Parts: sequence; C-alpha cells; structure tokens
Amino acid sequence: MKANLSSIEVTYLVKELQELVGAKVEKIFQTDKPKEDFLFSLHVPSSGKRYLYVSLPNLLCLTSFKPSFPQVPPAFCASLRRKITNAKITAINQVGFERIIQIDFTTKNGPSQLIIELLPPGNIVLILPEEENKIIAVLHAKIWSDERKILPNKTYTFPPSQLDPRTLSLEDFTKLVNQSDKDSVVKTLAIETSLGGLFAKEVLFESNVEQTIKPNEISKDQTKLIFDSLQALFTKEISATIVDGDALAFPLHSFACGEKKDSFNDAIATIALSSLETQEVKEQNKSSKEELSKVQKVIKAQSSTLQNLEKTQEEKRKKGELIYANYNDINNLLHDILDLRKTHTWAEIKHHFQDHPLNVKIDEKQGTITVELDE
Repeated sequence: MKANLSSIEVTYLVKELQELVGAKVEKIFQTDKPKEDFLFSLHVPSSGKRYLYVSLPNLLCLTSFKPSFPQVPPAFCASLRRKITNAKITAINQVGFERIIQIDFTTKNGPSQLIIELLPPGNIVLILPEEENKIIAVLHAKIWSDERKILPNKTYTFPPSQLDPRTLSLEDFTKLVNQSDKDSVVKTLAIETSLGGLFAKEVLFESNVEQTIKPNEISKDQTKLIFDSLQALFTKEISATIVDGDALAFPLHSFACGEKKDSFNDAIATIALSSLETQEVKEQNKSSKEELSKVQKVIKAQSSTLQNLEKTQEEKRKKGELIYANYNDINNLLHDILDLRKTHTWAEIKHHFQDHPLNVKIDEKQGTITVELDE
C-alpha cells in the first residue's frame, strides 16, 4: 500500500466511518515510540465491538481485528483515556479537503473534538470547541508559526488549507486551468486540485482528454468534460478492491480487476494489518510451541519419576514378601542375637554367626543387621 492516504481517499473513508456515530469509547491503546500507532476500542450499538486503528501519519481504518498493544499506556494515551473513555461519538468529518479527520464527542464534562492529522509528521490533538478550541491533550507539541502554536492550553488552529475541488464552479475551474503554469493538464489536476497523480489520470481518462496536453491548449468543451468527470469522482459508489497491494475505494481504469472487499475500510485494514496479524499468529504459535515443549518436559520428568517410584515399589514389595516368607528364621535370629548379647561381645557374636545360612552381617556401630534371603 502506498505510504499515505490521499485527500480523496480520506473523503471516502469518512463516508464509511459514519457508522461509528453513536459509538462509545471503551479503551484507547498506543504503541511505544518510534512507531506511533493507536487503537480506539469502540462499542457500536448496531454492530458491537469495533476498533479504529490509526497509524501516524499514514492511515486510519476501522477493523474487527485487535492488534497487540502495550497494556501500560504512554502519557498521551493515558491522558486520552482519562478524558474520553465512555465518551459518545456524535460526528465524524473530514476537515475541508485535507487529510485531517475530526471526531466529535459528548463527555460528562461537555463536548470535545479529536483532531487526527494524517499529513506528515502526523498528530493527534484533543480540543474543547466551547472554549475557543482550547488544546487539552496533544501528541506532538510544536510551534509552527506565530499564528499556529500547537501547545497545551493554546487555541488549536488547522494547518493552511488547500483548494477543495468539490466546491469549484465551472467558472472557477476554467480559470484555474487557464491560469495554470504547469506543462500538462495532468499535473494541473494532480497538484492544483489536490487530487494526486492517480486520480488526476482517472479524471482525464473519463474525459477522454490526453494527459500531456498543455492547460492553455484545452478547449472549452474539454474543460467542461474534465470538470464533470472531476465532480463525478466525489460521488462514486464505494466498491472496494485490493489491486497489486493497493486499496481502492472504487475501480480505476488504470488498475486491473482486483480482490473485492466489503468496504474501503476493510481493504485498507487487510493491507495495513495483515502483516501484523500474520506476525502475531507466528508469535502465538511460537509461544504455544514453547509452552507445549515445557509441558512435554514436565510430563517426561513426571513419567520418569513415576517409573522410578513403580520400580522402588516393586523392589520393596519383593523384599516384604521375602521377609514374610522367612519370618520365622529372621525372628529366631534376632532373639538369638539378643540372648547372646547378654553374655558375649560383638566380636564373639559375629564369629558365632559367620557360617549362618542367612549370611548374617552385623554392624554394631550403625545398629544394623543384614541378612541375605533367597527368592
């Protein structure tokens, strides 16, 4: 997937995100630096749990897959948790034709807005709209100019805006083309209407106008065709696909037919999160294998211990049976030794029993008597 979402892709993304209006924020997660990924766990009344995944400054998408995130949040994430957990989403909008998404909330302390800037270097800012857009949480504090200071307790101002081609009249568009200093109409569309090269080429294909023609050589009829195709670009029906590793909100003539997806969000999530999902599955499998190996080692050790216990038990059982079978001889031997001990030394007693059939061994120091019994 290409590095960043374009403005028009954000437009179609936001259309699909309208299903989140009414959702409640359950929890927020953030990765550790240097990668800045966020996950907003949401409860949507109509569909249950959903996750809004944000990877600054590249992309944003809705997904049902939950990537692994640290349970202990960084300071900014902890601040967001305190301020908008249990907040209800009331609106989601694209700011102009910018790569900026604004999410409105109602909280127990009143309304707030989360500004997600998907243009480099990327930023997330929480503001209070009823207090002159006062900044109450900011991921990256920075002074851009005297007029734009993204700092805590300051007033949030948006970056300088670009032209929104959706608001152009035919007259405005004609003037823009005629006054363009670009060497081709495709560059005029790509740069001056903020479409980017991919969608500028699509507009010209739909208009049947050569990409390389100079802006000042375009006829009035061609200008009208281009304008109509440009405006039609914003009202396409979403029919998401994945082609050559790229997510498309609708089919483009410059791309072959691809893998159909249920939504544009789903297409983006498939590309953006598939590698994460694959990696997590591998890690889970590795962890499972390691855990299985540990269990197998424990079972092997326990099996060995059990075998030793069974062997010991069998040996003692046989000894018990031998003792029982020779009980009278052993009992008589013990009585004889006790009687002799009254009048004889240990040396004399040992000598007395040296030819005994039980092969008697006496250790007076240890206090033991050993005999050999035939099985």
